[in-house]
Amino acid sequence: MELFHNLIFGFGVALSLQNLIYCFIGVMVGTLIGVLPGIGPLATIAMLLPLTYNVPPVAALIMLAGIYYGAMYGGSTTSILVNLPGETASVITCIDGYQMARQGRAGVALAIAAIGSFFAGIAGGLLGHYLVYLNPGMFQFTKSFEAIVMVVLGGMGSISGAVLAALILTVALEGLRFVKEAFGLSADPRMVIYAIVLILLMRLRPQGLLGNRELGDFFRRRKGGGK
Repeated sequence: MELFHNLIFGFGVALSLQNLIYCFIGVMVGTLIGVLPGIGPLATIAMLLPLTYNVPPVAALIMLAGIYYGAMYGGSTTSILVNLPGETASVITCIDGYQMARQGRAGVALAIAAIGSFFAGIAGGLLGHYLVYLNPGMFQFTKSFEAIVMVVLGGMGSISGAVLAALILTVALEGLRFVKEAFGLSADPRMVIYAIVLILLMRLRPQGLLGNRELGDFFRRRKGGGK
């Protein structure tokens, strides 16, 4: 109950008109500076830090957070439009984003980058609140491989498929934890299970569970067939 009370109090402070204005200014200025190639979010915050000197502490932190997220998103703009990453985190965006821009779908690519950044920021904040303490050792090869397996299992072109795969793997991992404790295994069997899943997918269903479709497509098809 205390968690929800703190969340409501935090949203009440963050969503006040003054703080929203400071957040908007931070995101806008951070995006404009982040578009410049070679200038990452840390350099952007360092350059724009004097803007927060005469701002109340809470508003200053919100503004700095807006500058950070704006700079992170600004780096993807040049990656998509001119195939030139604004900073290191946007390098991977060049692979698909620039190709979409060449096909006349630059707006779609920019929207995908913005929406993806939004949800990733929320997920990262919730994860940080859940774990309390974060360090680089928590995000090694195993975590990256888990994300790859989720996307491949659900379908490379399906958002709901990736969510479905994440739910399946989460339940499966809890089952594996029980098996590990029951048989007294010292090694983590996750990597073996992931390898088996990928091999079976490549042999039986290379496109993943849903392929390029979403869960809503199946419901619409069933509804249309019923009519």
